[in-house]
Amino acid sequence: VRAELDAYGGGLAEKPELIGLNKADAMTPREISARRSALARASGRPVMVLSGATGEGVPEVLRALQTSVTEARRRGPAAA
Repeated sequence: VRAELDAYGGGLAEKPELIGLNKADAMTPREISARRSALARASGRPVMVLSGATGEGVPEVLRALQTSVTEARRRGPAAA
């Protein structure tokens, strides 16, 4: 995904990002833990777990997105 954002241009690859592991409802807790750890190692960032189907974790992701947008706006246009 990052390569696609970079290829698209417009500074998208430099934007702040949140990483979410979706479909938590279709995984066992052990699978979630393993996949979350693998994503965190590969990205070097925290990974949020959510399920679009059940809504699990969605409020937390939305709050994190709002916080990220608010902080970027506070820093100004160059940071957004």
